[in-house]
Amino acid sequence: MKKYFLNYFIISLIANITIVYSQKTDNDWELLNPKPSALTANTVCFLNDQTGFILNDKQILSTADCGSNWTIQKEIISGTNMAFKDNFGYVIGSNVVYKSNYMGAEWHLLNTNFTDDFTGLTVISKDTVYITGINKLYVSFDSGNSWSIFNATNNTITCSFFTSSLSGFIGCSNGSVYKTTDGGNTWILKRSVNYIPADIHQIYFIDSKTGFISMGHSTILKTSDGGETWIELSNKIDQINKFNFIDERNGFMVGSHGVIFKTINGGNSWEWCGFQNGRVYATDLYEIYFIDNLTGFAVGMQGRIIKTTNGGNTWNEYATTHNNIKQLKFISDSVAYALDGNSFFKTTNGGQNWLKIGAPVPMGNTNQFDFVNENIVYCIADGAMVYKTVNGGNTWSSTNNGSSIIDENLYSIEFIDENVGFVSGGYNRIATFKTTNGGNTWTQINDYQFGQMQFINSNVGYARTAGYNYYEKIYNTKPLTNGVLYPFK
Repeated sequence: MKKYFLNYFIISLIANITIVYSQKTDNDWELLNPKPSALTANTVCFLNDQTGFILNDKQILSTADCGSNWTIQKEIISGTNMAFKDNFGYVIGSNVVYKSNYMGAEWHLLNTNFTDDFTGLTVISKDTVYITGINKLYVSFDSGNSWSIFNATNNTITCSFFTSSLSGFIGCSNGSVYKTTDGGNTWILKRSVNYIPADIHQIYFIDSKTGFISMGHSTILKTSDGGETWIELSNKIDQINKFNFIDERNGFMVGSHGVIFKTINGGNSWEWCGFQNGRVYATDLYEIYFIDNLTGFAVGMQGRIIKTTNGGNTWNEYATTHNNIKQLKFISDSVAYALDGNSFFKTTNGGQNWLKIGAPVPMGNTNQFDFVNENIVYCIADGAMVYKTVNGGNTWSSTNNGSSIIDENLYSIEFIDENVGFVSGGYNRIATFKTTNGGNTWTQINDYQFGQMQFINSNVGYARTAGYNYYEKIYNTKPLTNGVLYPFK
């Protein structure tokens, strides 16, 4: 028989979660998924085919084995962009600049006393660094020890890119593009628009002549004359956040809803090479980086890290899942099940690793589950059907002779042991049902709709109501009532 705790029942009333934690001590929680961080990643870059870094707003992540393993290298105050040159690295954020003197091994906060939200970073050499803020340009020629500050524009700068110590560009929130040929002393307007949204997300140059701009919700621009003129490429329907080119012809770009596109003709045309089936809300990607023609990484929302080893044809995710976890239950210190969408994941080592074991009904909707032990699990699927596995999710079979228990959706399920269990739901016919033979037959025991049930033992149980006008009501059983649930007092 399962062992339950009432406080677990109360905690589980909290809304669905996406991030899974494991409690190590009373005051220390370890992130189990997504690893190694759930914070949105802003930048990914590699120094060679093994050593790479990912930057989010509060952390620097690193890998030493081409992304097979990622770890949190350093907690930082703020981080929006990262760049390296000759193995010297810089990180910028809100009011802060970090520096690494050799291959990102250590990072030091520079004593700049800046009060600006930095928007762009270019490292020309180990000595020469260009940083843009909201309206200003910050330049160092001595490895960040001292800085010169220039007024760049009255418009709000959103990004910047320098192709040399003299030539550079800034993009603004109103779509304006400025160019300097004297290291930022003077700026010349090269392009402006009179529509919104026109904020420029990235300025990116392959070489001194060929560059790209992404702006607004779908506009892509290209220059072939060093930014003197810009032509608008055929519009996409997606906001593009970053470009990355392997050479002048082969490149990639990523953007909103998880889109990834590839070009083999210098950006004149782009083909889809996304990591998921179409566009999915809240899967935005913010950076892409290719080590060579085949191996590349993309990062984005919820700490997502994806990797390709075949030039973007297929992608593998580093974390087990980034989808909403509907339900999570531990059977022991090491064994647990998690319901992600319609599919189950199982861990046998305390959540360090998760194995996807599939869905009871591949195209159906799995709502809630309850376990008897590690191998025997019951779940609601396909609306009002109850399915059972006796081999830890390898195979599933329907109960109730393959028929729905009710004509409408079921919302909750609870089993005391392999034979005795409860389900509840409905809309026009609100009811709770009980089985004493492992789901072969079901009997209605009341006319309540419960969103969650939990039994402390065979006699004592608790439930919360669900549905319209049923919020915040808790019920409990009385001893020797055959599992009938009554209003809690």
